Amino acid sequence: MVAGDGQGVRASRRRERNFPVRRATESSTAFNLTFGENNMYAIIRDGDRQLRVEPGQEVDVDFRGQEPGEAVTFDRVLAVRDEGGFHVGRPLLPSARVTAEIVSDVKGPKLVVQKFRRRKNMRRRNSAREDSTRVKITGISLG
Repeated sequence: MVAGDGQGVRASRRRERNFPVRRATESSTAFNLTFGENNMYAIIRDGDRQLRVEPGQEVDVDFRGQEPGEAVTFDRVLAVRDEGGFHVGRPLLPSARVTAEIVSDVKGPKLVVQKFRRRKNMRRRNSAREDSTRVKITGISLG
């Protein structure tokens, strides 16, 4: 708390509780920028989500409807980090590609929707599980 800021001790403690101050240590990511075994990763756009992927990683993407073992190419690559540095697209990198192999089709967690109106004898319950495809990233190329 800064003396004379008018917030008081309680507000200062509340701020510290809600927003803890993290100190940079030797093992934090502020000093160590390695992500897994290799330093190469890419940020891709699949549907309405952005995913950070590394070679060898398995991620769930939107449902493709293809057989396991088939190859998939993601050409909407937003950024790539490799030995040469960090490459950022505006908004996409034109020649960058991420290749992957389909592992299996999976279902997401069950989402339950309940509707209720008081005094109207109206109760509705519906649930759904979203289909997705699990892929294993095989390579990242800048082209």
